[in-house]
Amino acid sequence: MVVLIIGFILFFGTRSNAEDIKEQCNVACISNSVAGYCDLPRNLIASDLPNDLESKSGTCDFFSTSKEYLKYGINKCEKIKCHEVIDQTCVTGIKGSWETPQADGSCAQKGEFLRRKVTPSDNPPEPGMICCV
Repeated sequence: MVVLIIGFILFFGTRSNAEDIKEQCNVACISNSVAGYCDLPRNLIASDLPNDLESKSGTCDFFSTSKEYLKYGINKCEKIKCHEVIDQTCVTGIKGSWETPQADGSCAQKGEFLRRKVTPSDNPPEPGMICCV
């Protein structure tokens, strides 16, 4: 019984999902998924997080550019620029589409692609519509 308890503590006491987050961010980068890399929050779990945290929520961009998280090996995606959009209009600038939101106020998912609601600089053609990319 004591061996079982010690094994349980050792196994769960050192759990980390850093490799999973690293792989997810790599896939987002390779597939050029701006939403997956810049906007989708991921929950990093590790026993050695800063400030004795048990977990930390952040985007791939956050984990790859914040110096206290660089040790987890989440690479910066050079081909995705999270904060570099000049034309903020929905259709022509950020390549979005005006849609009626889901019941929870979000964008409908198209196939397997993650989609996000964004705030463009222009107005929807009909009241209540949202810009989705």
